[in-house]
Amino acid sequence: FTGSKTTAVGGAISVNTIGNNVIARIGHSSLTLGSSLTVGALNRAIIRTLAAAASGAQSAAVSGSLTESNIANLTEAELVDTRLVGGTNGVWIKAEDESQIDALAGGAAGSGSVAIGGAVVVNTVTNTTRSFLRENAFRAAGTLSLEAHNKSVIHGISVAVGGSDSAAVNGSISGSVIANTTEALMENTDVEATTDGGETSSKNVNIKAQDASEIYTLAGGVSGSGTAAVGGAVGTNVVGNTTAARITGSHVSASDATLVQADNQSKIGTVSVSGAGSGTAAVTGSVAVSHIANTTEAEIVNSDVGNSSNNVSVLATDASQISSVSGGAAASGTASVGAAVSVNRIANTTTARVRGGNFAVEDLLVKGKTNSNIESLAVGLGGSGVVGVAGSTAINLIDSDTASYIDSGADITAQNNVGALAETNDVITSRAGATGIGVGAAGMGASVTVNQINGSTKAYISGLETKVTAFAQDETEKLTVAEGGLQEDVDLGAGLDLDKYSRPPLADLRKTEEVSGVAVVASGTHSVENVVVNAGIGAYAGVAGTTNTSVIAGTTEAYVDQATINDELGTTAQALHVQASDHAYSHDFVGSVGAGIAGVGMGIDTTVFSNGTRAYASGSNPIQARGLVEIDAQSTQGASSLATSGAGGIVGTAGTGTVGIFNGTTEAYLQSAPVRADGLAVNAQHDSRLFVAAGSAGIGGAAVGGAFTVAVDHSITKAYVADTTV
Repeated sequence: FTGSKTTAVGGAISVNTIGNNVIARIGHSSLTLGSSLTVGALNRAIIRTLAAAASGAQSAAVSGSLTESNIANLTEAELVDTRLVGGTNGVWIKAEDESQIDALAGGAAGSGSVAIGGAVVVNTVTNTTRSFLRENAFRAAGTLSLEAHNKSVIHGISVAVGGSDSAAVNGSISGSVIANTTEALMENTDVEATTDGGETSSKNVNIKAQDASEIYTLAGGVSGSGTAAVGGAVGTNVVGNTTAARITGSHVSASDATLVQADNQSKIGTVSVSGAGSGTAAVTGSVAVSHIANTTEAEIVNSDVGNSSNNVSVLATDASQISSVSGGAAASGTASVGAAVSVNRIANTTTARVRGGNFAVEDLLVKGKTNSNIESLAVGLGGSGVVGVAGSTAINLIDSDTASYIDSGADITAQNNVGALAETNDVITSRAGATGIGVGAAGMGASVTVNQINGSTKAYISGLETKVTAFAQDETEKLTVAEGGLQEDVDLGAGLDLDKYSRPPLADLRKTEEVSGVAVVASGTHSVENVVVNAGIGAYAGVAGTTNTSVIAGTTEAYVDQATINDELGTTAQALHVQASDHAYSHDFVGSVGAGIAGVGMGIDTTVFSNGTRAYASGSNPIQARGLVEIDAQSTQGASSLATSGAGGIVGTAGTGTVGIFNGTTEAYLQSAPVRADGLAVNAQHDSRLFVAAGSAGIGGAAVGGAFTVAVDHSITKAYVADTTV
């Protein structure tokens, strides 16, 4: 703290760094175990930091604080070039990191003339956590478990306050980044069926990599002055993790199950708010930016996996969530401006795959799943004795890619079932509003929102040298997959009646079925809900404008391309199921009100669908099944829009518009590939629906009100069989 009659300057800086290396390793050894073996590496790091500064003076006061915290750990657990016999109670190789940063920066300044306050928080976590099995041989381990786990949490708060008789300026910035690498890798390792003494091999082989990252931040600024006040707050957060679980160049024979699993779970919660008040002019703004871009991979590459009782699962999952709040409020005697901006993006890549190698197992499941969720709120307020201006902008983007596939000459034989399944669920919830009040003259409020969902969901079996056979020997063993439709129709009409409206949970409404044999299934759901309201109120002029644009695009594909399916016939339950489904819905509520001697209220809502949904089989290699070969593509697209506007004054002008555009393509086809089966079904189905209620009212001596709706449907639906023999 500093104080002075004339000028005072106060500052505080805190810089913290942790970079620990923890490594557990066994190498170049021969081990005979009685019961179990654990090779574990654990890293824990915590930073708690506070930087605060305050200053006061009669003339000028400046105060600022900065905290910077960095954690960059290396954690590894390894078993290298080792021959291991025994361990009937299990062998565990585990690397684990737990990191946490709690940071607070504050700055306060008070002066009779000029006061400036600032606070900055910067946090980074960049940990590398790995577990390895390289060049090993295992005999008769009960459970072989290779795991890598990262858990990172950041809490950051930055607050700045400034007050003066003349001018006050304050700002706060909070920035956090998590960019971890988490890997569990089995490489060039043999897990044999028996030892020399005839003991049973590993019952279960588990290769797991998991990252759980969370960021929670608050950036706040408040300024007050007798003449002019300026305030701002910025919050920026990024999560970009790479998580991978792999078996490569190995031989694995487990008597019960083999699991390769990679999992990313990421959360960002951010609040960015600012306020300013003065006797003359006040300007304030807040910005909240959040970005998640993870890479998640689970794979078995060029490996031999055996044992007819071995259930093999290759699973990659990502669950990402962003919750963002930005707000700016300004009040003054003459003029005020308040603005809020929220920008959020999730762009993940999630992949589960089998590439090359030979499999002779009971079941094989290859599945990638992505859940993306964005919730945003942006509010701007401006109130003044003369002119008040307020604005808000919310931009929300999801463009993730999910893939599950078998390729590169993999030779798969399963006693029961083989599944390549990909699933995506996208949800955007957006709220934005602005109110501008000018008691003496004019009030203006404007809001702009943009919501976009893109990306791809793919499941496939491909390659001229790739062979997949599933005999469906046990007809009680089934694969649970997306059937293609929803359990019930979405009631879009309820979106026009607030008393009846309830957002449909599309992911929970997905209909499932049980199938046998080979299943290649891709399924996507996409949901947008948007509420935008603003008002402009002034003695002479009140102007309010709102625009919302929602775009739902991308591709969902399930296919067999060039691969051989079922080169040997099994039971009558043996089937091939190729299914692609996509369901996209948008629910928008838009309103604006302008009041004054001249009142203007305008609102426009635009929704665009451009999804491609395809299921197909193609190529020159044969496709066989004792049962049904089914190729099915289904999609639905729907939007409800409730748009209203009003204006009142001596002159009142109001207008609303709704635009709905449907450009989807849904197709199912069989081309070139020869088919031998008990039956063949090729089906494509699509449904587009738009429900609209648009209204406007202009009230005054001269009043104009208008509303329009534009609907365009260029959807294409095709199902066909071409250039093939059945």
